[in-house]
Amino acid sequence: MNSNFRILFYPQRPSKHSTIYKIIKELNYEIVNTLKKQYDLAIAWEDTTFRNICQLPPKSNGKIINEHCNNISKNKIDEIFKDIFNYSSLVNPSTFCGKCVKKSNLNATHDGQIVECPVELPEEGFIYQKLINNTNEEWGVYDIRTPVFNQTIPFVLIKLKKESKRFRDRFTLSLIRETNAVFTPTEIGKIIEFCRNIGFDYGELDILRDANDDKIYIIDANNTPWWSSLPETESEYAISKLAETFKNEFIESDMPI
Repeated sequence: MNSNFRILFYPQRPSKHSTIYKIIKELNYEIVNTLKKQYDLAIAWEDTTFRNICQLPPKSNGKIINEHCNNISKNKIDEIFKDIFNYSSLVNPSTFCGKCVKKSNLNATHDGQIVECPVELPEEGFIYQKLINNTNEEWGVYDIRTPVFNQTIPFVLIKLKKESKRFRDRFTLSLIRETNAVFTPTEIGKIIEFCRNIGFDYGELDILRDANDDKIYIIDANNTPWWSSLPETESEYAISKLAETFKNEFIESDMPI
């Protein structure tokens, strides 16, 4: 493949700060953002929580990545998560007693705050979530950023944070780890099932593991993810691995999305 291979992003064009931009650049493909040009593969791309359904012309290979991923609100994420994992991250703030996390139902707001329940008047537009103890002796407070390409998780990023910044999109260091060193085979299978059920062909999940019960919780799904900073040598490896996975899953594979 070379720069003659065109990928349509619609209705928006990906930012240069997005992970997919780095993947496409690594593969030397061309990005197009208009239906007037010919293209070889289409990706539904709109940086929003609730996406309008995009009507793109069908391709001969039938693949429009993330075509059916139109709702990545936290309520929707937990609804699908609960169906698959048989437990929930959410609490009823009117009846729950103790500390929980209040955050916007919208994606990528990073506005979590710890509140004491029960809450007399729960605020509309917010969810109330279990206070997940995402700490361990080796890493301290950490998130598990999980890139997904169809049915493949090439690796995960352990994003280390200061406890005071645990609900913010700021981290002190990212570490690349093998997927099966962080998740069990059963967990990996359920993560892929979650993505399939929410229409999530490509993107990155934020997953926490609770040190109290050792369960994992999918708390965010981002179908237009931005690149996470890494040291130069690790960044080169990560981009190369992500590009290889993208190519294998969406271009060279005959498996339907």
